[in-house]
Amino acid sequence: MNSTKLESGHDKWNPGPLFIASAAFLWTTDAVARGFLSKEISSGLLVLFEHIIIVIVISPVLKEHWGELTQMTKEEWGALLFIAIGGSSLATISITQAYSLENGAYITIVALLQQSQPIIAIGLAHWLLKERLPRYYYPLAFAAIIGVFLMFLPFLTNYTNDPSKIIETLQGYDQQALLAGMLGLLAAVFWGGSTTFGRYMLEHGKHRFEYFQMTAYRFSVALLFLIFYNLILGQFVTLKFARITQPTAVVALLYVALVSGLLSLVLYYYGLKTTHASVSAIFELAFPLSALVLLPLVFKDQIVDEIQIFGAIILIASTTILSYSYRQLPPSNSTDSNS
Repeated sequence: MNSTKLESGHDKWNPGPLFIASAAFLWTTDAVARGFLSKEISSGLLVLFEHIIIVIVISPVLKEHWGELTQMTKEEWGALLFIAIGGSSLATISITQAYSLENGAYITIVALLQQSQPIIAIGLAHWLLKERLPRYYYPLAFAAIIGVFLMFLPFLTNYTNDPSKIIETLQGYDQQALLAGMLGLLAAVFWGGSTTFGRYMLEHGKHRFEYFQMTAYRFSVALLFLIFYNLILGQFVTLKFARITQPTAVVALLYVALVSGLLSLVLYYYGLKTTHASVSAIFELAFPLSALVLLPLVFKDQIVDEIQIFGAIILIASTTILSYSYRQLPPSNSTDSNS
């Protein structure tokens, strides 16, 4: 999305970066609310109810543009299905399930693993959309992978700091922690891929859909998949309405759907309209920084090792530089596949 320049000759205050930082902070609070709800309801049902609320709210947009779905090309349908099933459904289920493990002990690491998304999104954009890679993509991607490995290392070595004991402790790794990390990384892969396919729908496809139109398609198609998903797994049988209808659970569910979900997206893309794309990469740091500070305070049973913090710093630094460099590339570096 091209950034809009402010009027020349006037030093007007630009609230765009504040909107982006606010959205990034809301992504952190999503972990808190989702972590609480994951104890009250299964991950699949939580994501289903979340999508029901969002689809009800955006139904006017959906009603206006529903007929245009029949005009989409096969490529656009493929991209939409990946975004809806992979990014909106399975990624959200994965990260919700990760937050539910071990009483939220690994939520900080799971949240920080989302910083790996730019590696996937930029790499796929180069491969699928023929966009130019930013400078130093491969060294920065390698550094990010090292950061991810260091974040996983305590899980694999049972938190030992003695290098001589690493090999022998590999057999006693923390399976729950490793599972949480893998689910968080899977969510990052789906969301990173969805970013690329979203760019295709918005900028490279035949119809060049508007963002809010694309959002309506994403949540509505995901809702249909989630109904089928929960029916197949028999999730409705295990639903305990007494727990999910408690006032605190209802408020948390509405918060996840409308505030940390829908509102954060609106704030983020509204902020991008008046913020230089490369600058937005800096203000998006509000997410990992707030996660490092807020989540360990909320979840007292957090297990965050020093080497994990070091790995997180490497991951955050490398992907932020990568995002900054990518967003400085001129639009002409993108090859239009269906012009």
